[in-house]
Amino acid sequence: MIATSKSISKDFLKFFGKKSAIEFEVGSQIKKSATILFCNIKNTNSFNKNMTIEENYNYTNSYLNVVSPIIKKFGGYIDKYLDDGILSVFVSTSSALSCAIAINKAIKQKNNEQKSLPMLCVGISLHTDEICFGIVGDENKKYPTIISNFLNLTSKMQDINKVYGTKIVVSKQFINSISTGHNFSYRYLANVIFEDESTVEIFECLDIYIKQKRVRLEKYRGEFENGVKSYVNGKYEDAKQIFEKVYQKEKDDKACYAYYNLCCENLGNHILNHE
Repeated sequence: MIATSKSISKDFLKFFGKKSAIEFEVGSQIKKSATILFCNIKNTNSFNKNMTIEENYNYTNSYLNVVSPIIKKFGGYIDKYLDDGILSVFVSTSSALSCAIAINKAIKQKNNEQKSLPMLCVGISLHTDEICFGIVGDENKKYPTIISNFLNLTSKMQDINKVYGTKIVVSKQFINSISTGHNFSYRYLANVIFEDESTVEIFECLDIYIKQKRVRLEKYRGEFENGVKSYVNGKYEDAKQIFEKVYQKEKDDKACYAYYNLCCENLGNHILNHE
């Protein structure tokens, strides 16, 4: 039997050319391009030390109970629970984006309703790539799972969420895969560089913000992206001046503030090394 067959939606089975989960055999593999969504708690350390193990367990489960149904509602397949993170797969890139926005709204509502508890802060990464979907286990109990190089990338994307205070980041591949009819607002945020020197461009999704803030961020998007490009190219003084100007215009821009501080740190390190 498939251990989690009920969690596999009909659309997901159809995507892999199957009518039922029992059609999958142990060791069988199917390669397809799909969108992977990873969501985890960004501020775990801020409240873990103030809770008992049991309280941490219950609190993490309460977060999972909010996120998991939303993923299923938008047609996602939950592949793994990784500590305080959830790795899920979507057939539709647009559905994955809508799901990410819905998760953030639900977490915000949860925080407003449970003000006596520590506030949850989640980060979401979205990437579209070829995945290998297969069955592991034995004939008595089969486990569907995905195999992808995304786990390494998602770790780096989540680090970007933490460093720049962003809520949803997406890869260039995700943007290239989303349907032309689904317009969404985004801006260039950073690069992920791997050991083989290959690069993945990362963008911040702006649709998560209220309209007033989104309009302001869009207004200064060109200047902000020029600052990012200068920073990526090691022109820290140029980048610092750009981010300072943008921040003076939009003080609720966490990524801009983070970049400004990083420029200052790099310039300081450069001076120390030069001396």
